[in-house]
Amino acid sequence: MGKVTVIAATRLTAAKMLDLKPSDFDTLVEVGALPRPVALGKHERWPVAELEAIVTGRKFRPQSDFEL
Repeated sequence: MGKVTVIAATRLTAAKMLDLKPSDFDTLVEVGALPRPVALGKHERWPVAELEAIVTGRKFRPQSDFEL
């Protein structure tokens, strides 16, 4: 089997992908700077494409006042 492309990440994986502490990732989700997870059955996952779109500026997220 070849390399598997991750299209939806757990909270910890998503935080690592953004080089954030999990608590900082959670704060950014809470204030709306990052998207909320999607439900896949009983699991929560963050779509990698949506995280990439926010980081690269292809998708706009409202700015909020928050501190990390």
